[in-house]
Amino acid sequence: MAAFWQDRPLPPGNKVRSMAPTPQIDAMFAKLKAHCKNEPGVDLGKMLHAQALRVHGKAFCFATDTALVMKLPRERVDWLDAEGTGTGMTMGTGRVMKEWIALSAEDETLLRALADEARAFVASLTRKA
Repeated sequence: MAAFWQDRPLPPGNKVRSMAPTPQIDAMFAKLKAHCKNEPGVDLGKMLHAQALRVHGKAFCFATDTALVMKLPRERVDWLDAEGTGTGMTMGTGRVMKEWIALSAEDETLLRALADEARAFVASLTRKA
């Protein structure tokens, strides 16, 4: 049976965009999963309908259709954005997510280092006193 939206025409100007990661993003996310899988407290979950790496139940990295997104301190996100390494994350409404950065899947060494930074940052936020 077809999904309900497949039977209806789209309003003018609406475009359907796949939410599945590109093969390059998907392959790099798989490498990051393998890199982080044995770290304490790390598991897989969901973030914005996407598979996410989590530490102590909180997401620190996930893949969108066009980027790998990581949670880092705001100052680090601003620096990476200014350097051109990534782009600050915004929600569809234009709301800026100050501690999230969208990255391309080009430099595996950099992405592994940033994933480690993101994991440590989120772990520091979730530790119980």
